[in-house]
Amino acid sequence: MTVTQFLGAFNDSVFKQILLLLTVEVVVTASSKPVDLQWLANQVFSIPFVLLSGTAGFWADRVGKRTIVIFCKVAEFAVMLCGTLAFRVYTGGVPWGLMSVLFFMGAQSAVFGPAKYGILPEMVRARDLPRFNGIIQMTTFIALILGIPLAGSMVHRLGEERLWIAGCFCMGIALL
Repeated sequence: MTVTQFLGAFNDSVFKQILLLLTVEVVVTASSKPVDLQWLANQVFSIPFVLLSGTAGFWADRVGKRTIVIFCKVAEFAVMLCGTLAFRVYTGGVPWGLMSVLFFMGAQSAVFGPAKYGILPEMVRARDLPRFNGIIQMTTFIALILGIPLAGSMVHRLGEERLWIAGCFCMGIALL
């Protein structure tokens, strides 16, 4: 479970950071008036958490946390496949296709969250729960932090034309 959530958070971090960097670079260079749309990308990613987290908790209790976790891992791969295709067809300007993928990535993460935390009491003894919650939190933050410089490196090395390779990397992480 820890590896699953680490890889998912890492994937979210890499993809989101690539899009944030791409949004700033493209919008600033494509416009005579510098415009920064990072705020929009951050909102697109955050809105599903506001809209779906409560419902996702209900689903985790009704459908079953294990089922939700498995569904979310399959959905993560599908979203990353769409992300790879969106990178492949991206030709400049505001990346609306990638923003759509970012929304669904946020939705997948929002649905995964309640099941991730709710399943822990079913997996570990009550006395071990604080330690495992700490491990989940720590690995989530490590994954988010590690994804940021990797995304920057990918954007720098691959350029806009080959960002689909970064999408393939994210698909591979989702598959793991």
